[in-house]
Amino acid sequence: MRRKSARYFIKYAVRLLALAFILSGCSGQKSVDPEEFCKETETSWKSWSGPKSSSGQENLQKDENGGRGGEEKEDQTESGRTEDGGEGQTEAEIERDSVQNSRLHVVLKTNAVSDYGTDSSLMLWKGSSSMLSVRDSGFEALNEALANYSNQRALDLERERSRLKEAAQEHWNGDPHGFQAYCTQFDTKILRGDQRVLSFQEQVYSYTGGAHGNVAVSGYTYDSQSGKKLELEDVVSSLDGLCSYLVQSLSSGEYREELFQGWEDVVRREVLGESANGRVYELSWALGPDGMKVYFSPYEIGPWALGTVTVTVPYEEKTVGIGEQWTPAEEENVWQLFPYQERKLDVDGDKTEEIIRLEPGTVSNMEQMYVLWADGQSVEFNGTYGVASAWIMENSDGRKYFYGDCRTDNDYHYLNIVDLEELKERGADTKVSQFSYGMYGDIPMDAQSFWLSSRGGLFSTFPIRKLYSIGENGLPRTDDTEFTVDRWRVVAVQEISACEGSGFQKKTRIAAGTELFVTATDEKSRVTAETGDGIQYQFEIKGENWPHTIDGKNIEELFDGLIFAG
Repeated sequence: MRRKSARYFIKYAVRLLALAFILSGCSGQKSVDPEEFCKETETSWKSWSGPKSSSGQENLQKDENGGRGGEEKEDQTESGRTEDGGEGQTEAEIERDSVQNSRLHVVLKTNAVSDYGTDSSLMLWKGSSSMLSVRDSGFEALNEALANYSNQRALDLERERSRLKEAAQEHWNGDPHGFQAYCTQFDTKILRGDQRVLSFQEQVYSYTGGAHGNVAVSGYTYDSQSGKKLELEDVVSSLDGLCSYLVQSLSSGEYREELFQGWEDVVRREVLGESANGRVYELSWALGPDGMKVYFSPYEIGPWALGTVTVTVPYEEKTVGIGEQWTPAEEENVWQLFPYQERKLDVDGDKTEEIIRLEPGTVSNMEQMYVLWADGQSVEFNGTYGVASAWIMENSDGRKYFYGDCRTDNDYHYLNIVDLEELKERGADTKVSQFSYGMYGDIPMDAQSFWLSSRGGLFSTFPIRKLYSIGENGLPRTDDTEFTVDRWRVVAVQEISACEGSGFQKKTRIAAGTELFVTATDEKSRVTAETGDGIQYQFEIKGENWPHTIDGKNIEELFDGLIFAG
């Protein structure tokens, strides 16, 4: 069994307290009840044949504190340990460092659009761009910079849509049998999100006919405190040192024989930002968890078949001189896993890295099966309509778990969870557990603090979320008693009874026409909302039967802005 130092537990305890303080100041027919959804999905999972018996896939009742259905909930004191010491640090120093080093809660959503021809069944063009933000308060400048980036990419996407739609139609008219839809995609991969920097890779893919499309890879790194987009000179002290390191790394790489003649000049010009032959050279880079990532897109220094060439410059490389203020202050405990990617991690504490791999399998009854590998052992699981994202999460004991965020009916998400050490030992007999909430657009940067979401059913079918950490048994656990709602707007159309004041003990009446923003719900009987100037109210709702009521009145007759799916 792995054991961390006392400093490790103290650091996380204070970090969670600090995050709780920060996040406390944050405030986006028949209803669909998440509890009923969980029961329905559990029933469907139990009815699986073949894959369930071969994989040992286990169905869990929803237990928000990480307990397995029917088991006693695990002790929640681990994250609250406050042992003295901390290897020479005072408690004040530990608290200061914990707040400074806390990772951010990054949100990545996709803006997807498409165009069809005169025949409505013919897709001419499709495209997507990313919308980025952070949930944490106190990062208004960073959020403004991310909004500017997201808005610019949406404009770029619309421009490409206007430019390519007519060309695609002409292509189809001339060659309807060989035509494939044109495409423009701005894809984003988050590399780091902490209180020092937010950094991501952007891949632009464009297809306008031919054997294959074109790919251009770039990077963006922002100062989390100021929101400033960092330039290369802001981060490294020696451009010459960086140039030498890149040339040396590429010269000794396994693909060195495939590089174009004169590639060294391209690298030098990009690092120094030179201009030549009417072209301005610019280096593509971003800050990752293990160093600076430098990207060379296809055709930049090598052929298409070589793909994107990535060089990682370690933070400790003295000849380059990456500023200490931009280096991560904490070790990784979350790793993203893409299909067919081989991720190397030590899953059993033997100091030897195992290869972890996720592969799509067969499709049965429209449901996508997957095979997860660890050190040559594999287990199959049902990802329903596809894994939206996959992660490896490490708990406080250093044990690593696979988290697959899977889509199901009506775009609900749920998690498939696998203990990777167990997978290495037991293979196909490994237990695959489910958890009823999913990640949706929330990117887990820290296994001890990440959001999971579903949709409400008491007051509207709006997004609801809680803050979780990974428990000792590998399942998500939370101390939140209510779900957070992202200020869902409603308007009172009649006078409505509510409670206000400290602890919501004072009864009051809300006037018709009052605009309210829902901020929280327990999904049982309570909804909290506030006015535009911050006055908070709480409603008691009877939701056992349909319609849901306040004082015997149908809530859909009391409010405008309620939306129930189903």
